[in-house]
Amino acid sequence: MTTYVLTTERPDGWHWEVVRTARSSADVVLTAKRGYADEDACRTAVEQIPHLLTTARLARGRDGTWRWACFAYNGDVAIESAPFTNADACRSDLAGMKLTMNDVRLSTYAATHAA
Repeated sequence: MTTYVLTTERPDGWHWEVVRTARSSADVVLTAKRGYADEDACRTAVEQIPHLLTTARLARGRDGTWRWACFAYNGDVAIESAPFTNADACRSDLAGMKLTMNDVRLSTYAATHAA
């Protein structure tokens, strides 16, 4: 399994995605919650992912699902997980993501430009 970071220019700015690939599939496992002014700002944000993951908090939503979230310095959500039906599954996902991001080489990027 390989994990890498993809940066993409979109109408609202540059976004990052962490992609995990297997032999016959690729899954986006994390995405930017907002666009960045330029690719350098986007890459700088990517470098903060491991630190942000150390500050993640679990929260139960009004619908009863659980998510983990990391917050930027200004208090905005920087990274948010998919919903989980229970806290244990949510906590397990966060632990797995921390391990994944400790192993990924964040200096490796593939840049694409949207039309």
